[in-house]
Amino acid sequence: MFEPDELLLTLTAAGVDFIVIGGVAVGVHGLIRATKDLDIVPDPAPANLARLAGVLTKIDAEQLGVGDLAPEEFADDPTDPEQLAEVRVCGLEHLRAMKSAAGRPQDLEDLTRLSRA
Repeated sequence: MFEPDELLLTLTAAGVDFIVIGGVAVGVHGLIRATKDLDIVPDPAPANLARLAGVLTKIDAEQLGVGDLAPEEFADDPTDPEQLAEVRVCGLEHLRAMKSAAGRPQDLEDLTRLSRA
């Protein structure tokens, strides 16, 4: 079963500025459905991307197009589960717009079901 809490805590504790989109955001807006990943949009500021790259390195994630980052820029591990309250999630109207623009079958189904949420 997919449980994104640990990754969200790790990103938050590392000071990574991001917003949750995709299936997890759909769930936050009341439409619970299966998802196998955590979609985020990070703030593109270089320091923020360095923190994100540090977290991804620590968890052995594959990094694509991140560039060369120094290990000393990596953040510490999470220690406070209450930090999940600090996680930002895409607003419903923006989420609907993204789903509509993507136009994939799952996105269109989500959009239909979100219209009733």
